[in-house]
Amino acid sequence: MPVWNNSEESPEESAGRILKALAAELELDPEGLALEDGYTCLAVNGTSVLHLRLAGETPALDLFMELGVLPSGEERSGLCEDMLQGNMFFQGTGGPALGLDRERGVAALNLRLFLPGLNIENFRGNLEIFLAAAEFWRARIAGGAGGGEKSDTSAFIRV
Repeated sequence: MPVWNNSEESPEESAGRILKALAAELELDPEGLALEDGYTCLAVNGTSVLHLRLAGETPALDLFMELGVLPSGEERSGLCEDMLQGNMFFQGTGGPALGLDRERGVAALNLRLFLPGLNIENFRGNLEIFLAAAEFWRARIAGGAGGGEKSDTSAFIRV
């Protein structure tokens, strides 16, 4: 049984409330964002899928998005190094974490949002940060794969 310190709402109810508010803001059918077995997804810009799922034993909602296939060779090494640097104190992501599915060579971005105290305003703020980081890294991966100019992750550094 998940640990939950809010006697008024279960994690499912809390996440459902937030997703219903998001659907209203986006003028979507709330049933389209309803959690089914703790999971739902949302198309972003017609090209990406944002996956949302309850985090099992933790009262949290996980956001996950695949960013693209990494190039091979030296480009891949440089990009992986940039991704590691980007994860350092979240300077290249603003909070979400970059990862790699080694078997498929696919980069991904994920973020865990703890449900106690989460409301639509801070969910929206975290979602905007997540999507901005996803856009940056998707472009970086595509640029690396196509021989484009290397992006500067130092733009994310906060002092």
